[in-house]
Amino acid sequence: MSARWMAGCLTAMALAGCHSTPAAPGPSPAEAVIEGSATFYEKLLMPAGSVLTVELVDLDGGGAYARSEFPSLPGPPYAFSLRYDPARVPPGRRLGVHASLRTPAGERMFATSAPVPVEAGRAGATPFRMLRTP
Repeated sequence: MSARWMAGCLTAMALAGCHSTPAAPGPSPAEAVIEGSATFYEKLLMPAGSVLTVELVDLDGGGAYARSEFPSLPGPPYAFSLRYDPARVPPGRRLGVHASLRTPAGERMFATSAPVPVEAGRAGATPFRMLRTP
């Protein structure tokens, strides 16, 4: 066996042992993400299958830019990542997050009393509190 052949075999074996793990899907270049953590202070355990709904809203009254539902999150606190298209948000608009938590039957149990201001492109999660709804 030649040294060249042996080196080729060793290289092939080393490469065969290497594998790459696909990266976690991140936002596409046309997407941005708002990360947050919603909680409530009541001593209450929400039933399995409860749904957290999060909306990215315009604090100046321009409507909602994104909405997602997150079923069966462990918590509280309920961590979420809300993806949105920043091209849909007019420049200079003030943004906020509104969240509500519903039982599997659709009964709204908790919600933010008002949208919580957020900054587009801000790193890290925005924590906020939801209040019991009547």
